[in-house]
Amino acid sequence: MRLAGGRLVEKTSNPYIITPLTGAVGFYGRDDIFRFVHNVLASPYQNVIVLYGQRRIGKTSLLHQLITPRHVPPGFQPVYFDLQGRAEQRLSQVLYGLAREIARRLGFPPPRREEFGDDGEYFQTRFLPQVFDRLGQRRLLLLVDEFDVIGGEPWTREAAVETLFPYLQDLIMDEHRLAFVFVVGRRIDELPSRIKATFKSAQFKRLSLLARDDAIQLITEQAKDLLEYEPPAVERILSLTAGHPYFTQLICYELFDRCQRRGNSRVSAVDVDAALEGAMELGMGGLAWFWDEFPPAERFILSAVAHVTDEGGVASQEQISRILQQHGVRLQGIELANAPDILVEWEIIRREGRENYRFVVEFLRQWIVRKHSLEGAKRELESASPRAIHLYEAARRAHREGDLSAAIEDYRRALAANPNHARAQLGLAQALYERGELAEAITEFEKAHMLDEASARDGLITARLALGKELEEERRDEEAVVQYERLLALA
Repeated sequence: MRLAGGRLVEKTSNPYIITPLTGAVGFYGRDDIFRFVHNVLASPYQNVIVLYGQRRIGKTSLLHQLITPRHVPPGFQPVYFDLQGRAEQRLSQVLYGLAREIARRLGFPPPRREEFGDDGEYFQTRFLPQVFDRLGQRRLLLLVDEFDVIGGEPWTREAAVETLFPYLQDLIMDEHRLAFVFVVGRRIDELPSRIKATFKSAQFKRLSLLARDDAIQLITEQAKDLLEYEPPAVERILSLTAGHPYFTQLICYELFDRCQRRGNSRVSAVDVDAALEGAMELGMGGLAWFWDEFPPAERFILSAVAHVTDEGGVASQEQISRILQQHGVRLQGIELANAPDILVEWEIIRREGRENYRFVVEFLRQWIVRKHSLEGAKRELESASPRAIHLYEAARRAHREGDLSAAIEDYRRALAANPNHARAQLGLAQALYERGELAEAITEFEKAHMLDEASARDGLITARLALGKELEEERRDEEAVVQYERLLALA
């Protein structure tokens, strides 16, 4: 309720929601997704849908909406099932958990745990027929969340990550009264082959940003009896979030709390800007989880674009290249070379013309500038290539054991896989120095110095000093002076 003059009369619970929406309250838009799901499942020959999109875009919330009466596909009984935390479980444990959830949703007693074996036979031949009998003419629709979290390396041969996918392929082929809607948080071409095989007959749909009218509803409708948004305030929120549902809820949540604390019920554009720091603090966990979605190479490109632009500004390919050069980052290897295109495809940045980039969500750009320095993103580049990490570890073992030839070879191979692996570059320089190849060691120390100045400085000084003394002993005084002058420049 509001007081006259735009003052709140009493404290009220915050109507905005920054966790996945499990009910209809706070959910707006996505009519195109619901139409797609209904149209696909209307065919008796199509029983697999894959919804995908970036983190925090509303995939889990949408699955929960498909359970509500308004959005249930006609002729289906939906059951939501979350695979989070089940990667290490055996197939029997996953199927038992799924059966319990189906039984709970349909209102009949849960099955006995001991009936479920790792061959999955009981679930398919005994449990599902009971479910189908109870459903009558309806089909069972499984809404499977976090499907891609079990797509990594198998923990054991019996783990669900190894056994669930071929089992699901058989179910999809054999059980026409069973349909699936899976959600994944990765680009489809990034998924492991075992997941792609499961999806070979699927229809795909991306969840993107909210349409403008839906985003405006999200902003204004949830607190319509409590807050009044001035039109410039609504436009300011839209300019910051571009209709991203999570970031919109986050800013509005902080705005509501801010108005409650101040006793205001009218929101201006100035209020929106004043709430940004608090919104970033409030969403610290969600923002960090969003950031962790990106591989290190993409994080560095995001940091580069964020730090060379202001609000609404564009970063040219030339500016990005200059940042890379200034920080000693070499744009080689598929991870870094493809990073801008991947970020464009994932709707994080937008291409303006042929060689310019702009952030889609300004709020995200501002958060990166405040929380993620280029130096921090640069340090993370070492993990951009798993192959480089493996080769670096092999090089370190050889180095510790005194096998300098093997160490040098593996350091070089690691750098071929990831030219920005600072520790491999430093290790190569040190191994060459220890083998007495001073000139080549200095060349490699200089490269290491560009990647990590503090770590490589002492080694570069030592190598130049040693080479200078060696040249003096050989009476090559002019060349020795060059080394000493460069040495002084480092001091």
